[in-house]
Amino acid sequence: MFNGPAIEALRARGKGPIAKNPTRVEAVTGFLWMRAMATLERKNNGLTRPSIFTHAVNLRQRMNPPLSGPIGNVLWIAAACYRRSRSHHTGEDVLPSVVGELRGAISKVDSDFVLGLRRDKSLIRSSLEKAIEVGLSEDGADSFLCSSWCRFGFYDTDFGWGRPIWVSNIGLRKSTFLNSILLVDTRSGDGIEAWVTMDEQEMALLQEDPELRAFAYVNPSPLIINTKL
Repeated sequence: MFNGPAIEALRARGKGPIAKNPTRVEAVTGFLWMRAMATLERKNNGLTRPSIFTHAVNLRQRMNPPLSGPIGNVLWIAAACYRRSRSHHTGEDVLPSVVGELRGAISKVDSDFVLGLRRDKSLIRSSLEKAIEVGLSEDGADSFLCSSWCRFGFYDTDFGWGRPIWVSNIGLRKSTFLNSILLVDTRSGDGIEAWVTMDEQEMALLQEDPELRAFAYVNPSPLIINTKL
């Protein structure tokens, strides 16, 4: 769980030529992607591999005019690729580069792109084929996927018995969605919970990552999550 001050620190740290003012989601997602790549490198005894990150993009506000409120998955997938280099071992902070890759991939899904999907159905197929080509071109690449539920207003929901105290994801013991990240707002509104699913051994390494623990609470109590820290 990332509290408000930690998120603002990551936003400041993640500023770069492409993402000059990272969003909360971009900063947290980029940081988690960066630490996940470092975890896999540690597990593989220093072996670096390309990493592909797919991010679900909400199309509602990217439509013209914007579409607000309807039920259903109105989304697209943005794919970013990052290749770890020597800069990871020279002390250079790579978070701006990682956040920049995310910003570049997501920014391509704009109103013009959505309009193209509506006008030319073949664009859907060609776009998916390009995404597949990226994955196939990076032989042996690690893959991650992310979806953000931030700003969805879950804590404002009231079905007649009051607003929820804690909103969480469903944990499946044998989930097929490894290397996945789900972001949800905390009840206080200024923090973000990150539900991360990885291989058990990799998760153990990630949870002990000193840099991750410097910015996030690892597996905190819901009583902590629901307060401003």
